[in-house]
Amino acid sequence: MNVKNLTPKRQAMRERIVLAVLKGIETRGIGRLSARDVAKLAGCSAAAIYTVFEDFDHAIFAANARVLDRMGAALAAVPMPEDDPATGLRDLARAYARFALDNEVFWWAVFNHRQAETTVTPDWYLEQHATLISRIFSPLQALRPDLDQAGLALRARTLFSAVHGVVQLSLERRFVGVPTGDLEAEVAALVDAMTRGLAGQAG
Repeated sequence: MNVKNLTPKRQAMRERIVLAVLKGIETRGIGRLSARDVAKLAGCSAAAIYTVFEDFDHAIFAANARVLDRMGAALAAVPMPEDDPATGLRDLARAYARFALDNEVFWWAVFNHRQAETTVTPDWYLEQHATLISRIFSPLQALRPDLDQAGLALRARTLFSAVHGVVQLSLERRFVGVPTGDLEAEVAALVDAMTRGLAGQAG
């Protein structure tokens, strides 16, 4: 559904629903949130959601996109020293962990939204996720100038997955997870170890 084709009234309705989804995530969590909950928060009928979104999953995608924007801004604010790419990667990992800790319920909504099997994730939403990972490219390329674009993209995903996994286990409060109070320091230590290895592979 093309937002630009919506009337101003429908666009205003769409915005109310997105804000209601975010409020519902904050108060109920993504796992318990229903279209009826969102409609009540937005002051509309559940049927109204489907006049401005393809389905309820797409309303959640739109709300999660706001969270991804905030996450992207937090990562974009991390300085990237050209002469010290390893520090840049380490600080990106710390910023990612800090965002997850400070915005836990929204972080879970982004990465634990279980959409219907028939729902196709929109390309624009996938691209937002890809943009987050692409922030790793510049410092990683400085460490591994030998990698082509495909190799760089794959290694960036590996680095992101490693940090993301540590963050998720910590936020799940698993006994094997890092205590949340130590999370930032531990993801920094992980990236330090990985980047030392990466630098040694170049050439």
